[in-house]
Amino acid sequence: MTSLETEATETILLQPTRFKIALHLVDSMQPEYIDQIAAAVNESSRLVAHHLELLEDLGLVHSEFRIIENKSSGRGFAGRFFIPLPKLRDALQALANMATAKERERRHEK
Repeated sequence: MTSLETEATETILLQPTRFKIALHLVDSMQPEYIDQIAAAVNESSRLVAHHLELLEDLGLVHSEFRIIENKSSGRGFAGRFFIPLPKLRDALQALANMATAKERERRHEK
């Protein structure tokens, strides 16, 4: 990834809802479907789906359809599961490093 691509990715992740979704996916350690992610970040499924589409278009997450079993009926239905890619982890780490560096600068200026 070029420096310009990295900067654009980091800027995109600074949107608050997208940032919450990205952190959740990286922390969850397992593929999750939209409703699970929406509940975890306290946002509507529709809004989460929008942000996940963008993250996938940017190559930060991957999605795949899996069967979700309804325990009460025994029937299954298809759910779209999202998995963070290494590029997402790297971008979040870069943001954390930038925040740490800025905090050090701020402390040094005092």
